[in-house]
Amino acid sequence: MPKPSFNQRHKTSANQSAATRQSDQKNLDQRLQEGVDLHQLGKLVEAKPIYEAVLKVDPKKFAALHLLGTVEAQLGNFQSAVNLITKAIAVNPNHADSYSNLGNAFIELQQFDKAVVNYDKSITLKPDSPNSNFYRGIALLNLKSYNEALSSFDKAISLKPEFANAYFNRGNALIELKQVDAAIASYKTSIRINPEQAQTHYNLGVAQLALELYNEALSSVDAAICINPDFAAAHHSRGNVLIELNQRDAAIASYQKSISIDPEQAVVHYNLGVAQQSSAQFDDALLSFGKAISLNPDFVDAYSGRGLVLAELKLHTEAVASFDAAIVINPENAGPHLNRGNSLIALKRFEEGLSSFDRAIGIKPNSAEAFSNRGNVLLAHFNQPEAAMVCFDVAIGIDPNLAIAHVNRAHAQNQLAQIDASVNSYLKALEINSNVPFLIGKCIHHKMKLCDWRNLSEGLAICESMLFSQIPAVTPFEALNLFDNPELHLLSSMLNLV
Repeated sequence: MPKPSFNQRHKTSANQSAATRQSDQKNLDQRLQEGVDLHQLGKLVEAKPIYEAVLKVDPKKFAALHLLGTVEAQLGNFQSAVNLITKAIAVNPNHADSYSNLGNAFIELQQFDKAVVNYDKSITLKPDSPNSNFYRGIALLNLKSYNEALSSFDKAISLKPEFANAYFNRGNALIELKQVDAAIASYKTSIRINPEQAQTHYNLGVAQLALELYNEALSSVDAAICINPDFAAAHHSRGNVLIELNQRDAAIASYQKSISIDPEQAVVHYNLGVAQQSSAQFDDALLSFGKAISLNPDFVDAYSGRGLVLAELKLHTEAVASFDAAIVINPENAGPHLNRGNSLIALKRFEEGLSSFDRAIGIKPNSAEAFSNRGNVLLAHFNQPEAAMVCFDVAIGIDPNLAIAHVNRAHAQNQLAQIDASVNSYLKALEINSNVPFLIGKCIHHKMKLCDWRNLSEGLAICESMLFSQIPAVTPFEALNLFDNPELHLLSSMLNLV
C-alpha cells in the first residue's frame, strides 16, 4: 500500500486588523512560520518543538494543531496525529487538507472505514483533489469494496491523467474483480508513465501468469528483478513461470535465489520441493518440504508433498505418516486420503487402502483417479472384477482421457473373458497415452488371442524398438510369447524391475 503524503501547506494569519493585533500574536505567528520553514525543509524533529511552543501559548491555534499533527504522522506517531488533527478540525471544520491528512493517519492505523469518512469530507470541500480520491480508493481496496475503490481510482485519474500509482492500484482492484485483462492494461499504463516501479512489473507478471501468457510473464518479472535484484517475490514468481515453461532446472535456481533473499517464506520452499520432486531430486525435495513444514506446521500440501516423495523412495510407512499428518490438519482434503491409500496398498494393507480411497471419494465424488485406484484394488487383491468394472466405468465417465482407467478396465474385462472388449480398452488407452508401461505389448498379445493378425508386424517392430530404447513395452511373460530373441526377453525382464 502506498504511504500517504501529508499536506503541509499552510498560511499564517496576516489579516487581523492593526487595531486588535497584539505584539505577542505577531511573535506567535513569526514563531509558527519558523516551524513551517523547518517543516518544509524536512527538519521534522526541529519543527515539532516550535509547534508545541506555539500551542502552549494558544492551544486552539489551528495551523499549529494541524501542522504538529502532520509532523507526528511523518514521524510515525499516527495516533498522536489523529488526536491533533481532530482538534484542528474542531477549530476549523472547513479545511479540506485536514480531513485528507486525518484519513491518511487512519490508513496507517488500518482503520480504513474511518479513513473513508474523512476522505469523503475532504472531497466534499475540495472535489478536484486527485490525492484524496486516490487514497479513498486505497482505503476502500483494503475494505474489499473493490467496485467503489475502482471508481475512486478512476476519479483520481480523471483529475490527474498521468497518475501512475492510481493506474497501478486500479489494476489491483481489477484483479480482485477477476478482470485480469483490464488489470493488465492498467498495469501497462502505469509502467508507461513510471517504468521504474518494480512492484508494477511484478504484479503485471503475476496477472500474465494467470492468463497463461508465460513468455510475457517471464519478461515482466525479469523487469522487476532488473530494477530490484533483491525482490524475493519476483524470483519466486519467475520460478513459477519457468515451471509452466517446463524449464525445471531454471525454476529451481529461481526458487533458491528467492530463498537466499528471504528464507522465511514456506510456500517458496514448498514450490522448490515440488520442482525437485519432478526432477527426481528426492533427497533435496524432502529437505525443502521439511523446511516448509518447519516454517508453517499447518501446511497441508507440504505434508502431502513430503509423503509423495517418501512413496517414490518406497518408504511407504513414513509416507503414510506424512499423509496422516496432512489429514489431521485438514480431514476434508481428498488428496492426502487418495495418496495414503496408494501407500497402504504398496504395504499390502488392502482393506485400509480401500477405506482411504472410499474416504477420498466421499470428499470428492468426481475423483476419477480414486475410482480407478479403488477398482484396481478390487480387481487385483479381492478378485472382484465385476465390482472393479463399475469403478472403472465411473472413472472413465468422469475423465474419458484417464488412460490408466482404460488399462485397468481392460484387465477386468480380460478376467471376465471379455477378450474383444479388453482389446478395445487397451487400444483406447494406447490412443490416449502410448507411454503407459507395457500397454502396447498387452494390445498385441490380446489381439493374438483373438487371432487378429492385423498390423502384427508393425506392432512387434514398435515393441522391439521401444525395448531397445529402454522403454517398458511388454511384460517378461508377453515377451516370451511375442519374441524369439533372448536379448529382448532379458531387456523386458530388466525393465520390469525398474
